[in-house]
Amino acid sequence: MIPQKSVRAAIYLRHSPKPEAKRNNDSIENQRAACVRYAQFAGLNIVTELVQEFQSARLVPFAKRGGTQVIELARSAGVRHLVCQRVDRIFRDVADGLQSMELLRRNKISLHFADEGGSALNCDTATGQMLFTVRLAFAAFEPALTAERTRAAMTQMLAEMICLSPSAPYGFAVDGKRIKGGGSRPNRDRWKLKFNMDEVRNLQLMHKWQFIDGLSYQ
Repeated sequence: MIPQKSVRAAIYLRHSPKPEAKRNNDSIENQRAACVRYAQFAGLNIVTELVQEFQSARLVPFAKRGGTQVIELARSAGVRHLVCQRVDRIFRDVADGLQSMELLRRNKISLHFADEGGSALNCDTATGQMLFTVRLAFAAFEPALTAERTRAAMTQMLAEMICLSPSAPYGFAVDGKRIKGGGSRPNRDRWKLKFNMDEVRNLQLMHKWQFIDGLSYQ
């Protein structure tokens, strides 16, 4: 039987650019299962799925991660519902999320979330829209906070001339023995660095050739 247009749905699945293949595959399967369960409960007929692998929802706008395809499906196949597992699977940027929601609304596409903290979320309702906006803020906050902490940790390591690998970057050399890790990674060894003055002089010469003499790297 051909699904009625009013209940035709697409499901949206995404995993991050991080290369852990097995974890990514598990994530897609978990998302798919949650979306299928929700669609069955809500009486929606899934006609297709959009799988976005190795895609960043923070750096790549929704339009380039399947958003254009969703609009085309609405016009060509009568898809009226888009089902995702959670908000952070489709949006990690507040502006992108709000703009995309408005685009979906103008094209008469309802957005659903199958499992937001154990509860489903239908963004057609006033309560759903409010909760979506709040959850969107947290979805954007989480990666931004992680990036902020990473930058702070890297700045501190740079100030202390600490390296996480015994392979020193050009211009440096490993100075002495391993240093036991600390903080949240107590079992991870680190290495103290010192300047390799021969390599430093080469870098200074390269800098002069490029920025003062105007030569290319080649």
